[in-house]
Parts: sequence; C-alpha cells; structure tokens
Amino acid sequence: SYISSAGYMFVLFWATLAMFRLRKMYPNIERPFKAPFFPLTAYIAAASGILIIAFASKTALKFLGIVLLSLSVIYFISKAFNKRKENRTRIEEEVGGGRILVVTVNPKTAIGLVKIASRIAEHQEDTSICLFNVIKAARGVSQENMSTLISQKNAFQNDLLKKTAEIAQARNVPIYTKHKIAPNVETGIFNELKSSNPVQLVLFGWPSTDTKIKVPHNIIKEVLIMAHKNVGVLRDHGLNGLQNILVPIGNGPNARLALKLASDIAFQQNVNVTAIRILPQKASKETQEDELSQMQEIAESEIGSIPPYMEMRTILSNNVLDGIVGETEKKQYDLMIIGAAEEVYSPDYIFGKLNDVLVEEVSCSVLIVRRYQPHTAIWFRQQIKLIEE
Repeated sequence: SYISSAGYMFVLFWATLAMFRLRKMYPNIERPFKAPFFPLTAYIAAASGILIIAFASKTALKFLGIVLLSLSVIYFISKAFNKRKENRTRIEEEVGGGRILVVTVNPKTAIGLVKIASRIAEHQEDTSICLFNVIKAARGVSQENMSTLISQKNAFQNDLLKKTAEIAQARNVPIYTKHKIAPNVETGIFNELKSSNPVQLVLFGWPSTDTKIKVPHNIIKEVLIMAHKNVGVLRDHGLNGLQNILVPIGNGPNARLALKLASDIAFQQNVNVTAIRILPQKASKETQEDELSQMQEIAESEIGSIPPYMEMRTILSNNVLDGIVGETEKKQYDLMIIGAAEEVYSPDYIFGKLNDVLVEEVSCSVLIVRRYQPHTAIWFRQQIKLIEE
C-alpha cells in the first residue's frame, strides 16, 4: 500500500504540472470544467503530492525510485532510437536515392505508372525508375529455350522503354529496364528487393483482368504483404492533365505514406491536394477541430509543413464510403491516393473492406499504398485497436 500510494501521488504530481503545458498548447479550447484560482490550485496540488511522497516509507521510495529510473532509461533510449530511425527514413524519402521499381506484369499500365513514378522522383536526388519484369522459367529448362525467352523479353522491354522513356526524360528522371529469371513473378520481385541497389518504392499496375487480383495468393497480394519496402498499386482511369488529388486520411502509417506521396507528386506541379477525414454526422464542432488539428500534425510530421497547394478539411457522413464517394462526385479529381487498411492481411480482402469497394465506386484513378512496417509494429497496432474497440 505504501508503494502504490507513493506511485499514485507521483502520477498526480506530473498530471497536475501537465495542466500548465495543456493551457499553453490549447489556450482557447472550450473547457466544461475549470480549476478555480488557476494556477494557484495546480501549484498547491503539486506541492501536496511532493509532501505526501516525502513522508512515505523509505522502502517504498527506494522501490519507486528504481522503477522510475528503469522506465526513464528505457523511455529515453527508445525515444532516441525512434528519433534516429524517423530522421533516417525522412532523409531517405526527401533526399531520394535508390529506385522506384515499376513492375510491368501488365504492359498496358506501364505508362500510367511511369507518369506517377517520374513525378515522385523528379525532385529527389539520385532516384531512378526501373522497369522490372520477371522471366518465368522452371528449373531444368534447356539453354535453348532460356535464350529464346530472354530474347523475347528483351524485345518486349525495349519496346516498353521506347513508349515510356520520353515521360521520364521530360522530368529529367533516369529510366532503364531490367529482368530477372525466377519460377514465379513474386519470387523474382523479392530477389530483386534483396539486391545491393536499394529500392524505395514498388509500383504495380492493375491486372488485365479483375479475376487475377481476386484469386488467393495473387502476385499483388503477396508482394503487398511480404515486401520489406513501400508498395503502391495503381488503377489507372487516365492521368492526363493531373490537377486534383484526393487523400482520405486515417490514423495509420499507410495514410501517412499516402499524404507524403501526394505531396511529392504535387510539388511545384500546379497540382492541388485535398486531404479529408470522414466524421459522423453528430460530431461536435470541438471534435471536428480536434480531428483537423490531428490531420495538420500528421502533415507536419510527414512533409515538414502544410504547403499552400494542400487543403485539409473534415466531412460529416455516417458512412465513410458514402462520404468519400460523395466528395469525388462534388469535385473532379484526377487521382485518389489512399492507404491500405489493416485488413489487407486478411484473406477475405485485397486492400481492405473499404478500399475494395472504393476502388470500384470512384471514377478517378486510384493509388493504394502500403508502408512497410516490421511485424511486431503491426501486431502492436492491432492490439491497441482491439483495446480501443
């Protein structure tokens, strides 16, 4: 009881001091309950906590001190590690370097993918586009057959390069072709991702037939789940004259990547980005302001500051799907970038329950993205979500 009392008073002490910080951060927020004679009452409460702790048992204080010291060491080490990791990731994404791997399984989608990739890479240093393809060959195939397959693939890739090179070169982005021999496409992609030449983003086009993406263990699903790189899948309905981009924002890392890519595509391109968050119809004005502030914090953490070409707002709708589709009908958007849902790991969905329907409902092009996270981070997020529900 001594230990728990001392611990409780310690928490109360810091919670009281937090009132001053919250007042400075949100000076104009509506407060249903107000502390009388503030800040005097807060100082008295903090001093009372220290006084009670001072008269606690020495054993309790020693134990509390050890616990606090241990937690503090863990906190500051993890904070420094995470900060270093975030800075490294941000520098890599902002400065560039590495490649954007455009998988040309369906050649009809290559032009749209190169348009997106070249816009992303244009303002990044030393970033190139790789038109990648896999030569599917079983083990034990004869040398003669292999030579024929390679010749056919080289002819195909040269033709593809002729069609797309002008797009990349117009933005001063280097582009080249590459193929790998593997028993299946996904194995070839995974082998390429392990190469010493780093890849920052893998881009897929939509399959030539919808049935290919709906079968279990399809190529896109496998890479989307297993690749240790950021992945994007584009359903192209036409990207000529790209002017308006819509980005629905949630709280997950995939939505953050969507906002980052939208900013990269729009940067100095005379493109407008509209970031939205769908809230229930009954959401109060205070809730809307809080959600908008959270969206602004996400933007600041991902791209540094909110650029003039980006608009952020909330939309009231009791159905998220209806809210997003309604927005695309009110304004003519050329591209929607949305983060894949956590349901992407479920065999019942391709990109998530909402995204699977959304990609069929909207008339504009859709880019669905997934940011790579270690499995431990994914599991931790899922547990938090279960607790919140």
